Amino acid sequence: MFTKSKSMKLSAKQREELKHLKSSFPDDSVLGRFSPHTSIVEVNVFDTKKVNTCIKDGNHMPARQDLSTLSHEMTHWLDFFGTIWGRGYIRKICNAYVAVSREKEDGFRELVELHDYDRHVLAPAYYKYVFEPSFVHDTKTPWTIDYSAGFEFDPYGNLNTERPLFFCKFGDNPTRKNFARQPMSIGTLLEVRAVAAEYKTGVSSIATNPDKDEQGVERRLLADEVSGLAYNHKLIDYNVAVHLLSAQSDCKDIFVAYRLASHLAYLALNLQKTHFDQLNVPEGFAPFGAANEAFKLKLDPGYAFACMVFSGGKYEEGNDEGYIKNCLMSVNLPTADEILISAQETLREELIIPVENEATVHFVENCKSSALINEKMTGEPYYTIDSAFLFTNQELCPPFLDSEGEFIELQDGGAVVGQDLSKVHDVSIELLEYTRNFLTGCRGLFQE
Repeated sequence: MFTKSKSMKLSAKQREELKHLKSSFPDDSVLGRFSPHTSIVEVNVFDTKKVNTCIKDGNHMPARQDLSTLSHEMTHWLDFFGTIWGRGYIRKICNAYVAVSREKEDGFRELVELHDYDRHVLAPAYYKYVFEPSFVHDTKTPWTIDYSAGFEFDPYGNLNTERPLFFCKFGDNPTRKNFARQPMSIGTLLEVRAVAAEYKTGVSSIATNPDKDEQGVERRLLADEVSGLAYNHKLIDYNVAVHLLSAQSDCKDIFVAYRLASHLAYLALNLQKTHFDQLNVPEGFAPFGAANEAFKLKLDPGYAFACMVFSGGKYEEGNDEGYIKNCLMSVNLPTADEILISAQETLREELIIPVENEATVHFVENCKSSALINEKMTGEPYYTIDSAFLFTNQELCPPFLDSEGEFIELQDGGAVVGQDLSKVHDVSIELLEYTRNFLTGCRGLFQE
């Protein structure tokens, strides 16, 4: 059951500010969002009263969208705090908060570094585009997909050879007329995992309905939703990873492609420097030249994901485990268990930040659960959660904002109970203002 938090609340002004606090994660502001600078989870479609009634009745199907969207956004939170990639991002965020606390300009480079990294999570808009395809595609007539590599521009307009980009280009079938380009960013991995969790929760919610006929109708609706999202050209961020895997593995089942992509994405988000050092580059990437080494030096999870699916061969129906093993072995990576055990060892190390404030304490405290989050995720099929995971791991789940703008907790409370997220929000607004002001001095941005 879900209960309203007695200790946390955002004012009307804070809720309005939160809407304008840009997230570096992909998000649909109508349904929900996750803000990494605060770690606040919003689930704008979550009707707490309705969901609790459904849980009490034992039929979760009427609350399918509520629970699915919650699983989507909670996946972002868990991947943020429970992966090697997330730990590095959190350190950048905390360093920026320290710079603001010290109020010394010689430390403000941390603000610029975070500003640039925030943009890098999704890839700046300049490098991607999308137009209307000539007609609506589906799993029987999929988009065509081509690949290329390039480099970001630095602040002076020069190509930055340390910042490579792996591009997926989508086209009409069969003409290959290009209508979209999307970098294989970290955000694309985060989103394929969140979407996989969303639909896994949908399946489990439908299964609680005692009426088998209604289950059948709802399953067909869910299948249409999955296909519709996968071929929604306006949501390329959300589905590029599943198209990449489907095309390279010849996996025609969109549900299977999502769960395999979610599985590999989690491994990619937990790779460390030693793994990138030994990562074999697929022969097909030879035309990318020096960019291949730059991807490895950048420790780019999106590139690692691409390497795995390009080298993993064809997917044989029902042989999920064999396909995953081949994706790893073919690029000289350890087994999945070895990658994740190593990640948990690293995540057990304490996050040490030299200056304490409302924000840094919040992140440090939550990072104490990072190894456990990773361990629990490792126990889930395809490393993908559903609502049952949230119910059985209440100690790992933070409060979230529901459709009424109230902080909601699971019955036994969450990982951040006792910490005032409204104060973390206020510090994040201060960080935003400092960053914007400083950027007017070093880059001339945000001038009125």
